[in-house]
Parts: sequence; C-alpha cells; structure tokens
Amino acid sequence: MKKFKHSYAKATAPASVSNVGPGFDVFGFAIDHVGDEVEARPRKESGVIITGISGNSEISLDPEQNTAGKAVLSFLESLNITQGVELYIHKNIPAGSGIGSSASSAVAAVVAVNALMENPLPKEELIDAALAGEAIASGGSIHGDNVLPSLMGGFLIIKDVELKKFHKIEIQNYLHFVVLHPDIEIKTSYARGILPKELPIKSIVEQVANSSYLIAGLLLGNAELIREGVHDLIAEPYRKGLIPGYDEVKTIALANGALGFNISGSGPSLFAICDSLKSAQKLSVLMAEPFNERNIKVDRVITRINHNGATVLDVRL
Repeated sequence: MKKFKHSYAKATAPASVSNVGPGFDVFGFAIDHVGDEVEARPRKESGVIITGISGNSEISLDPEQNTAGKAVLSFLESLNITQGVELYIHKNIPAGSGIGSSASSAVAAVVAVNALMENPLPKEELIDAALAGEAIASGGSIHGDNVLPSLMGGFLIIKDVELKKFHKIEIQNYLHFVVLHPDIEIKTSYARGILPKELPIKSIVEQVANSSYLIAGLLLGNAELIREGVHDLIAEPYRKGLIPGYDEVKTIALANGALGFNISGSGPSLFAICDSLKSAQKLSVLMAEPFNERNIKVDRVITRINHNGATVLDVRL
C-alpha cells in the first residue's frame, strides 16, 4: 500500500489560451503571470476533503463536484492509494473566464498531491487524473487544450488526448500576447452546446488551411501567415454573440497592429497576438475601451508563453 512521504506540498499551474483561433480542441498554450495554486496535506482518513477556497466563494467544496477534488480522487484511485488528502485551493483565475480556470485547479491539485509521494510520477502520468477533474466543467467531455498546456507548458498541438498524443512546438520568441478578461461569465458546457454538430466540407477544408497557416506563421515568425491563419469557422461565429462588443474589439485590435485576434477557449477572454511588447502595451489599452464604454470591468494581461507549465512551489517532510 502506497503512502505519502511528505506532510505538505504546494503547486501552481498557469492559465492557458485554448483553441487559438482555428485549433478547436487541438491548439493551446500556457501563459505567464496568472495561475491557480493548491496546497495538499495527507490525512489519516481516506478520501479527499477541501478545507477552503480563496478567491471564489461560489465553487463547491464537494470533491466530486470540484475540478481539483475530482482530479485528486482520480489520481488516488489510479494508484490504489487509500490514504486521504486535504486540499486548500487559491483561485487566481476567475471561473468561466475562458483561460483554463478549471484546468489550472485540477492540474495544480494533482501536481501538489504527486509531490507528497516519495517518488513523484512524471508529468505525463498525471494527465488522466487532471482530465477527470476538468471534465466536470466541460459537461463530461474530455478535451486537453487547457489541461495539457497548463501541465506541460508551451504551445501544444494535441492529436489525441486520451492516447496522450501531443507535440510541443517552439514558436518565435519575440511574440507577445494580450489577454483580456471582461467581467462576464460563460459556462464551458453552455458554450460547447451552442456549436454546430456538422460543418460543410468547404468550411472544414478552410479550417484545416487556416490551422496550417497559423502553425507555419508561429514557427517562422511570419506575420502574414499568422494573420491569414488565425481565423476560425467553428467556434467564433457562434460564441462571439456571448461577448458584448466583440466585433468592435476585434476591429480595433486588427486595425492597430495585432497579428491575430480571437476568443480564448469558450470565452469571454479574448487574445491578440503581437509582434512586440510595445505593440502589446498599446493594444491592451485600446482593446479595453469598448468594454469600458459598456461599464464592463476588464482585466488585462500582457504575457508571453509559459514554457514550464505546472511547478511545485513548496514541499515539506
């Protein structure tokens, strides 16, 4: 019977941008400066308890209904660990923000509990447990374009999350990203439910071409390929109506130097790709104006890609 060696561990997992335009459920990248943290302690009794959550009073403390709790339950079960765990969650990413809030909590929790072990598992072996937690926020569906970037870091192309087939690409380092989060909430399960179940062949072909252009542009640092490729025919046309002022913000971004612009995940967060820090700083102000005019509070993050993914912050014997 496996037992934990350490008495305390704390981990953090970054927020992430998913879909990235045409890469629905396929593309995702981790971002700097924003992420959830989870503290983990062994307990004598079996099972998982959540002792508290800072930053959000509406998230359930029931581990079966909480992405972090469910992820840890899955982790313990997979390793036949009967010893229980207590968790404390620090929510720094707003729920329903479109930048991987539920995934970040699930990933940070599994990484923290894994760190309690004498011989922690490699990150690749934590994927299934983190996905089990994320599924709660996605209406039971399994997709990894937030979980995998948050766990592994970098920009990922995800071919098959259940078979753990994904590839990290090295994009040009000069690129910066502006991520805006207007203070409205969109449930991931609802945002997935409004998408079309079928697409015309012409649209599928165009989506594949856009995806190819975007990846080529990111690898080569080719601004024109990025501009041509970031367009999305699957999610954006249906989800943009959930975000007040979306078309206006997009017009402002593209007219003022953004290489690309789209919705992050299910929204309401938006992202712009920029060719310099100076351009990103300018755009972060201009893109916020339509929300300010509508009296919608908006948070702004200027970031680059987080290449480290989830990290252990503290471990104690």
